[in-house]
Amino acid sequence: MATIQTYNKLFRTLEEKGAEKNLLLLYGEEDYLKKVTLLKLESFLNTKRIVFFGQDSSFEDIVSEVMNTGLFQSQKLVVIYEFERLKEREKILSLKTSGNTYLVCIISSSCDKKKQKNILQKAKKYKHIQILEFKPLDAMGFRTWVKSRFKKRNIHIDETTFALLLKYLPYNLTQAEKELEKLFLYMGDENLLRPEHLRVLSRTDEGSLSSLLIEHMGFEKKNIAHIYNFIESLRVNELLYELETHVTRIQDTHLGTFFSDRYRNKWRFTPYKKNKMLHTLKDAGVLEQRLLNIEYATKTSLHNEKITKALIILSLLP
Repeated sequence: MATIQTYNKLFRTLEEKGAEKNLLLLYGEEDYLKKVTLLKLESFLNTKRIVFFGQDSSFEDIVSEVMNTGLFQSQKLVVIYEFERLKEREKILSLKTSGNTYLVCIISSSCDKKKQKNILQKAKKYKHIQILEFKPLDAMGFRTWVKSRFKKRNIHIDETTFALLLKYLPYNLTQAEKELEKLFLYMGDENLLRPEHLRVLSRTDEGSLSSLLIEHMGFEKKNIAHIYNFIESLRVNELLYELETHVTRIQDTHLGTFFSDRYRNKWRFTPYKKNKMLHTLKDAGVLEQRLLNIEYATKTSLHNEKITKALIILSLLP
């Protein structure tokens, strides 16, 4: 466990002075804090990160990017996600960069502990590497972090409801952030959190539209009545969130993007049935456009919940 003060101090230093070394190795359970680290380094360097993925990258490509600096690109932030999947890890660890070129290697929280230990042992041999571990926040730090999310949005919450919320939130910042975003979307413009709002959280909800759609994947026409009844029981904001999440998962799984990492163990969309709605990449794109149109309408002229739900149901059809 770590205190929030420890991380605040680290992030403040990274943003104001940069890192101690030009090569950083990030590991630990809290992927959310690794993301914040990258944001602070981007702020310090005033540049956007250049991204590689361990499984899809070669040592030559990474070195070429790291060393390719010039008059118009003197500051660079190169990031290797899923570093544990890179075949030539040791070559990267031995690499030395200079100036304002940072190379950040990120070990996923899902990495096998034995493999992680092996990488760390090798990294500790080099003096030019700054190794940062991201442990979970202690109880007080987690409470402070959650409260800060409500403060940013000017949402009020009493201590009784806050204590209830903490019972239902996963004790992991990445997962908790997802749940809080769902909660804020569900609340809409309301600025007071009430106990009844907490029903939208995954840990208190008996099911979700996403899980229902997965269960019936490839058989939407046959089960449209079941899906319809479920949709009728939810609020429009919650429906849009659930469907957008579902679409994102389909796209991420098909494209193999970094953000699908958190779903890989749970989401195995096989076999894919051709021309079935909600689980081919093409159909996900069609559905996404329909949802965007509906969401835009709800923010401009369309405020009838019954009509909106009917449109959402229609958007599910091929």
